[in-house]
Amino acid sequence: MYLDNNATTQVDEAVKEAMLPYLAEVHGNPSSIHGVGRDAKEAVENAR
Repeated sequence: MYLDNNATTQVDEAVKEAMLPYLAEVHGNPSSIHGVGRDAKEAVENAR
């Protein structure tokens, strides 16, 4: 059992699964003008 959440908190499994595509595929700078950056910007805007 993990009881020390002072320094960090374990990521919920559902959150981790939702994040995986962005960590592996959509990893561009959302301020960039190239295609990967535009994909990242779209992902940020959709999350809002």
